[in-house]
Amino acid sequence: MGVKSLWSDPTAAQARIRTAYPDDDETQRERRLGKSLGAVGEAIFFAAEERRIAEVETLKFPEYKGPGDKASVRAHVDTKVKDWYLKKMAAIEKVGPEYAKILDLKPAPPPKWVIAAGSRAGLMWGDFVDDFRRAPIPKAWRGTELEQVYTTKIDEVSEPYKRDRARPALKKCLDLSAQFHYFDSFSRSCEVWLAKNYKGEYHVTDELRGAPTMANSGLDETAPPVLVGGAFWHPPAPAPEKAKDPAPKPGSPKSAISGRKT
Repeated sequence: MGVKSLWSDPTAAQARIRTAYPDDDETQRERRLGKSLGAVGEAIFFAAEERRIAEVETLKFPEYKGPGDKASVRAHVDTKVKDWYLKKMAAIEKVGPEYAKILDLKPAPPPKWVIAAGSRAGLMWGDFVDDFRRAPIPKAWRGTELEQVYTTKIDEVSEPYKRDRARPALKKCLDLSAQFHYFDSFSRSCEVWLAKNYKGEYHVTDELRGAPTMANSGLDETAPPVLVGGAFWHPPAPAPEKAKDPAPKPGSPKSAISGRKT
């Protein structure tokens, strides 16, 4: 039985955790629940990744091959390119909901995998737009009217996807990151795409958050366990140390005994 199927009934899954560890206190129970939700979220994410690679990434932008005149360039965009982007758009729309399943996890979705899913779902559209821009241009067209005809036509076709699909999806990724207070390499990739394509509105904010990871210590390579409600579990703060005796004044008995120079 897979990890996802074990969580098909969240209430029963939580009951099994309580039954398996009856001596746990509430904090331990929350930690176990958080780890379990993290495992389910990871399983959903990688199942979606498999579909993305198989169904979306295999659809490659069609390279232009023709005599190089304006009519054939326009015909290429209106036929082969159009066939490609309609198929790829349909594939993205089909795979996207697989990532969104993580948001439906009960009692609370794991922040790490929420952000990973939001990033991948958004960047499917971002990469889709970038595929248009990466379309190879024959060297003979460089600096000619044909290059302008080709790039103008490509921009014309791709702009609606950039404006209406990629931008909202990647903004949602950042909104989720802020909502869950979780920032990592996945959320950074959303920032980078938006900053590159909408320079006047978005900026990469590394200087505000430091390294893009929730846990960059060598002692802990994974995010802390998530508690129900989305907050992270952290160990109790150590008790404050007792105040040390103030340094003895020069010439005092304690100074003389300790051998301090005065």
